[in-house]
Formats: sequence, C-alpha cells, structure tokens
Amino acid sequence: MDVRLYPARLSGTATAIPSKSAAHRALLCAAMCDGPTELTGLPSRMDASHVGADILATVGCIEALGGAVLPGDAAWRVRPCRPLGGVTLDCGESGSTLRFLLPVAAALTDRFTITGRGRLPERPLGALRAALQHGCDRAGVRFCCPALAYCTDNAAMVGAAGFYRLRRAGSDDWSLNAVPNLAIAR
Repeated sequence: MDVRLYPARLSGTATAIPSKSAAHRALLCAAMCDGPTELTGLPSRMDASHVGADILATVGCIEALGGAVLPGDAAWRVRPCRPLGGVTLDCGESGSTLRFLLPVAAALTDRFTITGRGRLPERPLGALRAALQHGCDRAGVRFCCPALAYCTDNAAMVGAAGFYRLRRAGSDDWSLNAVPNLAIAR
C-alpha cells in the first residue's frame, strides 16, 4: 500500500494526553483525604487502554490500602484509605507508582510489602531507601527492609539454583515435571 501526503491546511481539535504524573498525585492525595473526593479530567473508563497500566497499579495499591477508586462519566470518586497493617502493594512495572506510594504507605500503615515485576526490581532505589530510613529514624520508628543483596528478581534466584544443579548433577530430559514446593536444600 502506498500512501501520499500532501501539504494542506489543518483544522480540528485534538485532546491532549493527560499527565500520568498528575493523575498519580491526585489519586494518592485523594486517597489520604478525610472523606470521599471527586477527581475530574480523567477518562470515564478505567482500563489500561484509557489510563495505562501505571495508573491501574496505583489504583490497585489504593484498594490494597483499604480505599476505593470508582470511575464515572464526569469524575472518579476516590474513597480514602483506611490504615491497615501487613498489606502487599503490587506496583506492577510502574516506577511512578513505587516512588509516589512509598511515603503514602509509610504514613498509612505500620507494615507493608512492595512488589513489582518486569524491570521495576532493577531500578535504583538507594536514595528512596535512605530517605525512608532517615524519616523513620526522625520519627522513632524502626525501618525494616532486607539488604539490597536480597532484593532481587526471583528468576535470578531460580536461575542460580538451576546453574548449581546443572554443575552438580547434569541436565534432565524433557520429561522433567515442575514441582513448585521442591526443597532446595535438605
């Protein structure tokens, strides 16, 4: 197929893409309010094709913290988070969700675990860890976080275990079945 473009006068309107960063901030601020908040300027549908996976990750974390985000035609209604303990917050692959969520989670709950996938675990977080440690020290709160050496991708750990298994015992044929609760050491 050949396409030819000719110079011509353009007219019409284009909808500007909303700022993801502003949407993350607005959602998290609304989630920390005393009562429900209505946010305007967001798409009426809340799915990856309309708001992106990063915003959906932030919404999921708000819900894990006891809040709710309900999209509507004119506005999204955000019910505030309720302080919960021991929650797991899945940031997906969203570095924005992770960066914006850390101080919010620290303010709302006494214990939380952050998870992610893709390249998120590879991102440098030393400055964020140091800031959290400093804030906890100032507040007299114990900061519990594994050493960076233990914060890695599970695939790397499985790969390392497989490498040493291969060196020790050789390879297996294709009939080998996966056993998810197989002991690594006896």
